[in-house]
Amino acid sequence: MQKYSELKGKKILVVGLARTGVALSKFLVSQGADVTVSDHKSKPELSDYIEQMEGVPVKYELGGHNPRTFLQQDLIILSPGISPHLKIFEYARNQGVEVTGEFEFASSFIDEPVIAVTGTNGKTTVSYLIKQFLKESEIPCWVGGNFGEPLSSYLMLEEKPKVVIAEVSSFQLEHVKTFTPKNIVFTNLAENHQDRYKSMEEYINAKRR
Repeated sequence: MQKYSELKGKKILVVGLARTGVALSKFLVSQGADVTVSDHKSKPELSDYIEQMEGVPVKYELGGHNPRTFLQQDLIILSPGISPHLKIFEYARNQGVEVTGEFEFASSFIDEPVIAVTGTNGKTTVSYLIKQFLKESEIPCWVGGNFGEPLSSYLMLEEKPKVVIAEVSSFQLEHVKTFTPKNIVFTNLAENHQDRYKSMEEYINAKRR
């Protein structure tokens, strides 16, 4: 049984709305979770995404993050691009609240074989080349993750294909603990995201997870 199977009634905080937060929130609500969405942006800035959430029963905390909200959760899930090293997340962890990333969380629900594609450049091109190869072999597949549909969107499909092609960024890999793809494609490695990582070594370590 995968780690996050019991979600009904659990208090879960989704940090970061945007397209990933929308897909993730919809899945969590479908599983009976009590969902709060927290984003530092204001309601007008997020109006397009809030519109996509119409009819989805979640609570919003917009325009900033309240530490008290973080401590009231059973689980905190971060959207890609949000650093797990921010003090507010360290504070929550120290108080016993689990903090994970959307990719790690969503991947734990996938039973189909996953082909993970990562690297500095060329991830999207390679992902869609693999999709085309599988299509020509008449093997149903789904592609998403870092580009296109977030992994949480896959969880809402009624009919699952035979293979998942997941484009994975270093940001998503920062949270990975249990993700075990069937195959891994590593395109290349070059200096990147130096505003996020203190050194090239730190960036490489994120990719190697």
